[in-house]
Amino acid sequence: ILDAWSHVGQWGIRCVKAGAAEAVLLEDSLGFAQVCRDNVRRNDVELQCTVLHRGSVLEELRNMATSGIRFNCVSLNVRVRFERYFKQRRGQFGRWFKPSLKGYETAIYLGAMVTGRGGYLVVNFLLPINSEHWAWSLIQDGLARASRVGSLVYLMSGVDDQTALASSAMDDAWIPVVVCARLN
Repeated sequence: ILDAWSHVGQWGIRCVKAGAAEAVLLEDSLGFAQVCRDNVRRNDVELQCTVLHRGSVLEELRNMATSGIRFNCVSLNVRVRFERYFKQRRGQFGRWFKPSLKGYETAIYLGAMVTGRGGYLVVNFLLPINSEHWAWSLIQDGLARASRVGSLVYLMSGVDDQTALASSAMDDAWIPVVVCARLN
């Protein structure tokens, strides 16, 4: 299992606890890598988990793909970037900044390159509530760039019928979306 942008290692550690033979936790933030290493130690899975701190996760994925390293399951927890949004320049409460989707397709492309045949690619997104369908489009585009074909196994959105919306315009609400695809 490869857990890219593992944050504190929760996904990889949980997979090992559930029976996975080995997990590689890849992180570009030194602080998160240290917390991840501590969590591996606290959960007694040091033999099954390897924590890698690299300057760029994308470069490391590219190197793994070039080396021919393949994993049965790859989880991408791409960190969301907040970029300046000039349309709301004079808005209240920090509306000057807005989450950006830049980098998702490249990460999916590289993740698909290190996923073995019959393996699973799991991607965690943060998307606008009115644009959940972008998740599958980004997966398809990334797989097409990698010349891979996949089938949808699981799609989960962070909103249910009882959830109150953050805004009537529905443009300000961003929700987590998880997509799992099996690659052929």
